[in-house]
Amino acid sequence: MRDPASTFDGDAIRAQVRRIAADPLFAQSDRLKQFLEHVTERALEGNCGELKESVLAMEIFGRQGAPERTDDSVVRVTASKVRSRLREYYLANGSEDKIVIELPKGSYSPVFHHRKLHPKPTHRNRWIVVAAFVIFAVAATAIGARLTRGGENASAYKTDPVTYNMYVEGSHYAKQFTGTGRNKSFEMLRAVIQRAPGFVPAYVTLAETLITPPQLRPPWEEASEARLLLAKALELAPWSAEAHTAMGILKTYYDWDWPAAEQYFRRAISLNPGGNAPHQRLAELLAYEGRADEAVREVEFALKSDPVSDRTLTVLALAYYFGRRFDQAVDAAKKNIEVHANSRGGHLILGIIYDGSGHSKEAITSLERLMAIHKDPAPIGYLGALGHAYAAAGRRDDAMRLLRQMNDMSSKVWVSPLFMARVYVGLGMKDQAIDLIERASEQHDPNMVWMKEDPRMDPIRSHPRYKAVLQRLRFK
Repeated sequence: MRDPASTFDGDAIRAQVRRIAADPLFAQSDRLKQFLEHVTERALEGNCGELKESVLAMEIFGRQGAPERTDDSVVRVTASKVRSRLREYYLANGSEDKIVIELPKGSYSPVFHHRKLHPKPTHRNRWIVVAAFVIFAVAATAIGARLTRGGENASAYKTDPVTYNMYVEGSHYAKQFTGTGRNKSFEMLRAVIQRAPGFVPAYVTLAETLITPPQLRPPWEEASEARLLLAKALELAPWSAEAHTAMGILKTYYDWDWPAAEQYFRRAISLNPGGNAPHQRLAELLAYEGRADEAVREVEFALKSDPVSDRTLTVLALAYYFGRRFDQAVDAAKKNIEVHANSRGGHLILGIIYDGSGHSKEAITSLERLMAIHKDPAPIGYLGALGHAYAAAGRRDDAMRLLRQMNDMSSKVWVSPLFMARVYVGLGMKDQAIDLIERASEQHDPNMVWMKEDPRMDPIRSHPRYKAVLQRLRFK
């Protein structure tokens, strides 16, 4: 018997959705997570009757079409995947969850029900339990095939319910851009590893959080811990596409070992051909190296399986920007913002594109809008981007004000020297800019990957000291 949404606390349902979204079955697909979150929210609002294919295609995937259109394959395919993975989730890591979410076949309206406790088996019903166990074993084997390779079992992706709850909560905090949220994430994920030292997702998520902006500690400290975590993850699960992807990120942003990073990303793709994350990260790497056309092709491949992914569209705009295809870059960024109105990446890359292509006024508008949306507080990198745009527009006082603000913040948290260097480039203060860029290189600042192709660096690109820095970055 399924319970109507009205009998459930909305916050409890949303918490359950976050828990499911953090599971490896969903974590690597923005599209599946977005679909589940959207239809669940509609159900909680009591708008299930409006969940038609044409409506979902527009609301979730940004598809445009006639209002009377009732069919859209991307909705059907996505719903089928969500339906299947929900079943798999509740047979594996969700087997002890109290709230069950289902997506009935032929419907886009989720239903919710409380898991019922089953009595201990008696002699009379023992045969039923045995039959159920056989069915579960078959299903678990199918799940294991998704998470394993070469005959290994899926134990590295399973843990007890209490520990898994801690992992879900830690993963939630990892997505926050505040120091408090990220520190809470570090605390909880480290506790998960202590409780369940064989649970691979905790190692990977903690490592990715450490090496993903905004950094709270100097980069060499973050990279050192992440390297140990990922080495352990690959030892426990050498078949893990997620661990290979994370190691590729480390090799890209912290080691500047471009061939090794590409090898890790391509290995991740071979382990999980349908996963978006390895394609996105490989595209970033190719763009940083100046292989913009290859990067665009890689992103286009990823978009086939998830055409409205926030991160994928941001990477597409980045690839066009580094290839100096500015009109296409603007179009990609604007498409992202149309679908994800508050996208951090969408607004940031749009402002950078305008700035790098000489449209300072439009850059300032976009970046100030970003600052207004995300002022909790805004990551330091936003200040550097806006500071350069102010400088390029001749607003010297505003640029200097942001420089002072970043300098004051550097006494409390690590601030990338590159963020301030960009402002000095815009102000025409080349020596000060290159001093900071050299410092960033010495610190193995992960933001240095932008140095080879970013048009905003054109005023100092021919400087001998700048060329020397590029050589240390080991670009071809």
